[in-house]
Amino acid sequence: MKYHISAFLLCMQVLTSTAQPFFDLFTLHNQWSKPSIDGANDSADINTSIFETSLTIPIKIRKDVLAISPSYSSASLKPDYADRINFQSMMLSLAFIKQWKNEKYKTSFVFISRSNKDPEIKSINESLQWGGAIVQSIKKTEKLKYKFGLYYNSEFFGPFILPLAGIDWNINERLNLFGLLPGSMNLEYKLSKKVHLGFAFRSITNSYRQALNTFIRINDNHLKLFVDFYMFKKHVFTLEAGHSVLRKYKPGIRINGETSYIDFDVNDGYLIKIAYAFRFRLDE
Repeated sequence: MKYHISAFLLCMQVLTSTAQPFFDLFTLHNQWSKPSIDGANDSADINTSIFETSLTIPIKIRKDVLAISPSYSSASLKPDYADRINFQSMMLSLAFIKQWKNEKYKTSFVFISRSNKDPEIKSINESLQWGGAIVQSIKKTEKLKYKFGLYYNSEFFGPFILPLAGIDWNINERLNLFGLLPGSMNLEYKLSKKVHLGFAFRSITNSYRQALNTFIRINDNHLKLFVDFYMFKKHVFTLEAGHSVLRKYKPGIRINGETSYIDFDVNDGYLIKIAYAFRFRLDE
């Protein structure tokens, strides 16, 4: 899958891996964002740099699958008015994908444990978050599947609950539409055997622990074009370019179950990403 520092999206990667037309065993990427020239004067310009790597290990259990997915990411934010801000995230997710006797139905159960924090914070207990998801897949035809479910995570700003809805549609032999909203949606076109291109939407919600009870909440949406180069059968190099939409970085504090934020506006920006994946196509 394509993108970002959010464990929500990494969770979506595990959940959609049984429905999308490919499965990434290992991923490695860097992404950069630069503010748009036409940003609002009363908003902050922030340059970002993000590195991420993830591994997904599937274990077949009869007709079912257990997927173990560790990941690590680091992010650097440089506001135009302040010093650089750094974050890091370590996550372990466990997904059990149950294939029922009626092969139309498949259910994914996911448990997530992660640490999101400023690297200066040494205590893991201060930065731990717990969450999970359940997603039901319904096979309408061999080329069309629907998905729906529920996601939960104990964010630093409070409990975060989202309904999920998705699709996996092999429109024809060249065109695929797949994703799980609100996290992601992808339109992939096979230009040739070695070059695939398309359009991707990403939505990110995440939070990182800072000093004491403070945190920063990240809400971001990305619209991107991508090109996948299948240089070898399972080795894929990706180039993405696009723009963020309705980006918000919100410093806050939570005390006695009450969350308050500092008013803070940031400009949207251009995005570029380069990535590598060790990928298995499921539609070949």
